[in-house]
Amino acid sequence: MTLPQPYALSRNVSDMERHMSIPTSAPARRYITKRGVATRYSVTPRTVDRWKKAKILPPADRAVNGREYWNEGGLDEHDRQLVAELAATAK
Repeated sequence: MTLPQPYALSRNVSDMERHMSIPTSAPARRYITKRGVATRYSVTPRTVDRWKKAKILPPADRAVNGREYWNEGGLDEHDRQLVAELAATAK
């Protein structure tokens, strides 16, 4: 008995996948709300708006239904750059 071609192909692919180390998913990006940003910096949500307007904080990465979300990794990178700039001006 011969197997139908699609079944044989899918069987071969699954054999290959078992022997290969393929990551199942990319690392998840974590987004935080304005309230989360405010908590992170120990300020009020209104201060987050003011800092965003004054370009102290980067703009939100996403906006869904009027709510703004920042990528946590992007905020970490922004903080590192800000600290480096402050250290350079303090010398």
